[in-house]
Amino acid sequence: MITFDDLPPRSPILEINEEIEAIHGLMSMPLGYLKEHFDEFNNYVLFMGISYGDVAYVDITPENEGEFFKFADWLDDVYPKLGKPRLKGSAAFRFGYDSLIKEYPDLKR
Repeated sequence: MITFDDLPPRSPILEINEEIEAIHGLMSMPLGYLKEHFDEFNNYVLFMGISYGDVAYVDITPENEGEFFKFADWLDDVYPKLGKPRLKGSAAFRFGYDSLIKEYPDLKR
């Protein structure tokens, strides 16, 4: 079983591949483990939201944005299962390539 020690360390900015690795790790954790370690889980998710805000401008593509959309949906589902209110910050992970280009056309790849 993957634990928080197995996830990429919290640095100011994770690379996009580290964000995706963390997503896969978090989504593979059993609900009981997440409930038992909720504060650590919540803090890691909030940290990822901040990091994603930085990497999305540089590395989000139509090919990888789906990983973040699935993660946002999973967060919307898992917080209530943990007995917590839905995470308002999950919307940050729905900022994809089309949204980026609409706001910043010069970043089109």
